[in-house]
Amino acid sequence: MVKEKAPGKERELPVARAEGFKKTYGTRVLVMRTEFDLRLLVTNELVRTEEGGEAYISESMVILTPLAAKELASDLGRTVRDWERDQGRIEDRPRKSRFTEQAI
Repeated sequence: MVKEKAPGKERELPVARAEGFKKTYGTRVLVMRTEFDLRLLVTNELVRTEEGGEAYISESMVILTPLAAKELASDLGRTVRDWERDQGRIEDRPRKSRFTEQAI
């Protein structure tokens, strides 16, 4: 069961995990769009390439219909506000140390 929280209500939704269900850990999500859908590229690291450029390491992409993306934006905003209320402010990403030491 998954708990859904909305203003003034909380309910449990029955969710069955598919056989191939997996979790992906992300430290940054890059958002893109096509004329048909919105895409979330889940990344875990930003590394320097041997040529001196930058590359994100990604293991998965989530593709959403425009309606699902709009609902996600609303639900995610509310969930982050609740998290900060309970856990404290989430600090912005530091600007100077963006890379891991690994080069690809």
